[in-house]
Amino acid sequence: MDWVRAELHTHTVASDGDMSPYELATQAARFGVRVLAVTDHNTVVSVDRVRRVASRLDVSVLGGIEWTTFYGHIVVTGGRSDVDWRSVTRDNFASCIARAAQAGDAVTIAHPCRTGWPICPGGRFEYELDDWSDVHAIEVWSRLHPHANPTNAAALQLWQNRIDRGDRIAPVSGRDWHAPDAEGVDGFAHTYLAVRSQGADGALEALRAGRTYCALGIRVCAYWQDDRGGRYGFGEQIPDRAGTLYVDILPAYDGADAQARVSAIECRVAGRIERYAPEHMRRGVEMRPDGTAICVRVCGTYGGRGDYLAICAPFYAATRQGERPKEQGI
Repeated sequence: MDWVRAELHTHTVASDGDMSPYELATQAARFGVRVLAVTDHNTVVSVDRVRRVASRLDVSVLGGIEWTTFYGHIVVTGGRSDVDWRSVTRDNFASCIARAAQAGDAVTIAHPCRTGWPICPGGRFEYELDDWSDVHAIEVWSRLHPHANPTNAAALQLWQNRIDRGDRIAPVSGRDWHAPDAEGVDGFAHTYLAVRSQGADGALEALRAGRTYCALGIRVCAYWQDDRGGRYGFGEQIPDRAGTLYVDILPAYDGADAQARVSAIECRVAGRIERYAPEHMRRGVEMRPDGTAICVRVCGTYGGRGDYLAICAPFYAATRQGERPKEQGI
């Protein structure tokens, strides 16, 4: 599979953005985005216009929409479902996302812990769900310079809690991109998708399958190799037996991003958190999933500020029959 850089949350002048379809497509190409989702608030009128420009720039465009409702913002990517955002209520929310998922779209909870009522109605996710199986992704990072926004730490915690409860939900980063950026701007975090085929269809399949990681200033190359030689990537299910995890860190692109400094690789498995030197992970670390997901994060600094540089979709271990996933409480 090929890992491609994606931007999954954008806006144009069709809603509250400042960019024309031409500007959005050219900005995406400028920053090395190969998959671009157009997700205006409650409208899809810019999707085809962006696609026409992007097709000349080697950028694949995913149709999308951001359901902007009083109780939360939901990014629905793919353009395959017929759910009208005006029909979404607190009572029927679960059935609405189920319809979107069954039609082949990817359902992402946008900026779930952003300021809500009474300051900004709808910014915070307040829908109640008993079953999260129709949620494909959660924005653990939102906007430029994701570490500068304290609500992202809460969003990351929400995502980790769902993983600890046994849900399979991808972590993604969404710029919530509204305006063109000046030359030399930094602080870009991107979502990376492991695609089996190029183009919009391959990107949508990868997002729905949860083969993602989001990273700031770096790229992450990793795989799990079991004791029988099988290899697996982020978001895939691994056998519940001993294996070796390999992680390597690369620059985000050639000549970039001098502000990113990696200090350790953090692994969470079976309720334990261990940190390893990057050189150690490059050679491989043996571990056993013990029926739980193995979560990988990259620790370091960006612009001198310490935080996570990458959040990766877990390696999911098959749960033993009759057992509940272990609550890690992290």
